[in-house]
Amino acid sequence: MKAGKWIRIGILAVLVAGLLFLLMWYAGRVFRAAAPLWLGILAAYFLLPVVEWLEKHKLSTKSSIIAAFALSLMILLAILLWLVPILIDNIKDLADIIPDLCSKTIHNIRTFVEKNMPEQWRGTVLNEIDSKFTLISEKITEAIYDFVSALPGTVSIIIDILLAWIISFYILKDRDRIIKRFNYLFPEQYREDAVCFLRDIHRVVIRFIQGQVFIALILAVVETFGLYMAGMPYAPLLGFIGGVSNIIPYFGPYIGAVPAITVALAISPWKALWTAAVFIIAQQLDNIFLSPKIMKGNLGLHPITTIMAVIIGGRMFGVPGLLFGVPAAAMLKIAGKKVLRLISG
Repeated sequence: MKAGKWIRIGILAVLVAGLLFLLMWYAGRVFRAAAPLWLGILAAYFLLPVVEWLEKHKLSTKSSIIAAFALSLMILLAILLWLVPILIDNIKDLADIIPDLCSKTIHNIRTFVEKNMPEQWRGTVLNEIDSKFTLISEKITEAIYDFVSALPGTVSIIIDILLAWIISFYILKDRDRIIKRFNYLFPEQYREDAVCFLRDIHRVVIRFIQGQVFIALILAVVETFGLYMAGMPYAPLLGFIGGVSNIIPYFGPYIGAVPAITVALAISPWKALWTAAVFIIAQQLDNIFLSPKIMKGNLGLHPITTIMAVIIGGRMFGVPGLLFGVPAAAMLKIAGKKVLRLISG
């Protein structure tokens, strides 16, 4: 009997290890194939506060979901029919003029260096500027042309978004039933601890995703308007990049400002200063007003932990790691506290 028990445990371990190996090996394909599901869960997270707010104001659950979806449909159509074509036109125009833009930028910087740099350093600095800007120009041009060539594939992305939108409706409609059935996945003696743990994870995710994305959208509008006022070309694209980059904690604002300031340098140093001022003002608006009001506190992480989460996440997983490294670190902190609590009794 004892030998049979160990055989069953061994078979189960092999099956679990094989399943994990297959998931890791095909993780990219599985993630892409299940994109409507992940996007649907994400959409449900955004719509849930609207649904709950409407339910508090005496609307039925079904009416609240329909109203939230009507609002989200208007926003989605506005993005697909108005914003996306503008961004695509900006990208195509920018791709055509990047070589000229980079040459103007290099000329302006070289002129500044020649007038202000000591003669003994001037030659080395100018050579370094030439080599770096040539490399940057090639990389940017290549990336933009790759993006433009991939535009025909946006049809499948739009289909995934629409499917996700439908899936999120059913997630919201049956959320109580889904939560109830999910609870039964855990043994009864651990169910209460598991529910509390998942509730804490839910609060971290919903606070980060909703807060950061909402702030990023507001800043995208503010920065686009500011760039228009500063007379910058491609203001919608550059403002959108600047705003969305704010989803990345700490480093996002600086990453988002680089493309706009680079384009401004090709026009004039004064234009670059005005552009930098737009991003500085937008960031102060975020620091002083938006983040304290919308985020309502941080995720309980020390600034060093947050910075390292962004760095490690970016180096290990690229852009997804930059975006989700901080909430992942917050989840690990919650899990660590739960494990220590269980060990200590």
